[in-house]
Amino acid sequence: MPEMWHSLYLRADDPPAIAAALLGALRQHGYQRYDPFAGGTGTPPGLKTFVRHFIAPAVDGWVRILGEPDLQTVIDLSKGRVVLHAWLTDADGGLALYRDGQASDEALATLLRPGKTADDLRHVLAGHVAVAVDPLSNAWPAEIRQLAREHNVNPEQANPMIERITSRLLGKLDRASGGEASEMQARASALATGANRPNWNNTSGQRLKALAAVLDLPSNWREPDFETVRAAYQAARYLRKSPNARLMPDEQEALKALPDAIRYEAVYAGK
Repeated sequence: MPEMWHSLYLRADDPPAIAAALLGALRQHGYQRYDPFAGGTGTPPGLKTFVRHFIAPAVDGWVRILGEPDLQTVIDLSKGRVVLHAWLTDADGGLALYRDGQASDEALATLLRPGKTADDLRHVLAGHVAVAVDPLSNAWPAEIRQLAREHNVNPEQANPMIERITSRLLGKLDRASGGEASEMQARASALATGANRPNWNNTSGQRLKALAAVLDLPSNWREPDFETVRAAYQAARYLRKSPNARLMPDEQEALKALPDAIRYEAVYAGK
């Protein structure tokens, strides 16, 4: 199933203050924070509803919050400030603006890039978009993109190659396991080729990219994605807890793809 992509954007240059405000909003709705990463306290038993966020370092005067939010906490977080919520799923996508606890899409016109006009924004909102189609490699996980760059791999040739390798390997496992590896094959192939990633080339993805070209969003508005940060942050926390530990190859690649992952703040909460 394709991954859901969500991001919040707040005009700020103090990520710890935004983290405190987010936690305050979450606590008002019964959430308790937990830390499932190395050196943390783990996930408390009994929780049934979860939100998982990473707060990125400030970029271009914005703080980005990665991860699918509880919409009520977004409304609370917008009291006294503007909060943008962008999302892309397999079914739809969009961008909503909240200010002082109210949805206010009309206020998007106050966030135009220099040189862009309200007519440009209306044009995009009406569905008239003309943006470049993402190359195949943009759908790959960050660690696979990193490997491709290091080895000068042609993305157009790599996707069929990855499909062949996973099919061949898991075909052998399937025969050896009496059929139990069949389901694994589809999952592994999707992971390796990025098929479980949001589709930025569908109508909603193209519209979001066009909106980002018109609005004064930060340069990190879209990447890294949540899973890239989670994998790198997990490796970074493991090293912070055990500086002499030896990372697995996938952990090494994840951290190489996002070397400053430890600068992100994890805000995981449940109720």
